[in-house]
Amino acid sequence: MRGILDRAKTPYESMEEFVLPYTRSEESPGSVVDLDNPPPSKGAQLPAVPAVEFLADIRENQGRIPEATEVRPPANTPVD
Repeated sequence: MRGILDRAKTPYESMEEFVLPYTRSEESPGSVVDLDNPPPSKGAQLPAVPAVEFLADIRENQGRIPEATEVRPPANTPVD
């Protein structure tokens, strides 16, 4: 995704709303479904490590370094 955003000169921050649900440890229940930004599917392994890393990149680019370093997957989550 980074390559596509870089090529299109689109800031990573534009994807923050999309990435956030994938960085939580469980699905957030909600009564309204945003069809433009659907939630993770049932049974998804959350948090998704690539989403956590991408969110850290967003926070780092925003100069929010302390928040970027706090965004981490659980210790037992495998990293590719």
